Amino acid sequence: MLILSCYTLAWASERTYHTVTVKQGDTLYKIAAQHLQDPKKWRELLNYNSIVDPNVIKPGMALKIPAFLGKILWGTVIFRYGGAEITHGGEWQPVEVRDPVYEKSSLRTTANGAVQIQSEESVIIKMGPHSELHLPTLKEKEKIVSFRLNKGRLNVILKEKRDFRLYTPAAIAAVRGTEFDTEVDENRKTTLRCYEGVVEVSAQKKRVLVPAGFGIMVEYGKEPGELFPLPGAPKIKQNR
Repeated sequence: MLILSCYTLAWASERTYHTVTVKQGDTLYKIAAQHLQDPKKWRELLNYNSIVDPNVIKPGMALKIPAFLGKILWGTVIFRYGGAEITHGGEWQPVEVRDPVYEKSSLRTTANGAVQIQSEESVIIKMGPHSELHLPTLKEKEKIVSFRLNKGRLNVILKEKRDFRLYTPAAIAAVRGTEFDTEVDENRKTTLRCYEGVVEVSAQKKRVLVPAGFGIMVEYGKEPGELFPLPGAPKIKQNR
């Protein structure tokens, strides 16, 4: 295992929902707290059911509880180029700017595609062409941001010092307050380039510190290779 460490918008295409019957004494605030674990989502619940006046909620009324409102929102798509798709657990749909990215969301790009995501935690993720990224389940009090890069290339910028983990088929990148990118090829080889800060790479019980301006390659199932200097800091195409 390779370890790398370093010092609201609704998805209109999702139709999955369940129905609840309003009981005596129920309010949208109470229903949102019970079924969405967040009473502040009562307005989204109101809009989803096309209810103009929340005071018209009466016993016996059927309310639809959409699945996506129960998910934790991580960030928003702020840039897309070329072909890219997203799924929140259902069908794959074309990515659009301002699309939400929830827990368990997955994104993929074509050979000419690129996507940029920004979170409220000051994390910017830039997906390169022919990449697949998955956001695992989040915990409300989880301080570590984590993703899984199945293939392709990902550039990560942390504007504030915080823990960040990036999983690949052969690696785990645990980073705090830095900028780096990781690339996974068809043979599951991981290449890491550090642009700012220091990244600790560990594989097969061997650890190597990768300083800014250097990179390292780790073949699947092998120890980290030798450090190599970066000729520059190539970055994935982004919005101008």
